[in-house]
Amino acid sequence: MQPASEPVTVRPLVASNAVGSQQIMAAQDQVMLQQDAQLDSISRSLGAVKNMGLQIRDELGMQNHLLDDIEGGIDRTHNELRGAQSRMERLLKQTKDCKWICAIVILAAIAIGLLGWVFRSK
Repeated sequence: MQPASEPVTVRPLVASNAVGSQQIMAAQDQVMLQQDAQLDSISRSLGAVKNMGLQIRDELGMQNHLLDDIEGGIDRTHNELRGAQSRMERLLKQTKDCKWICAIVILAAIAIGLLGWVFRSK
């Protein structure tokens, strides 16, 4: 065991305490000024981030509008293409039927021509 130490006595140093308090206050003021400067910097940065966020929101709104316009254009074009395809299918069907009609008309003309030739030669 160690021997008990002697009690510490505090001597009042009024003059040195006053100077120490002033130094502490000055240091605290300096720290507060630095913190204020840092908070101002953070505030400016947050303001810039806010402005960028607002610009991004506006740009996204415009892009959304453009995408809606493109989607509408694609839908209209799709419908027009579907109509054109339907008309093309009908035309192909009619053309197919027309081929038969043309073939019959040509064969009938040949038959009439042959009959006319046969009757003339008699």
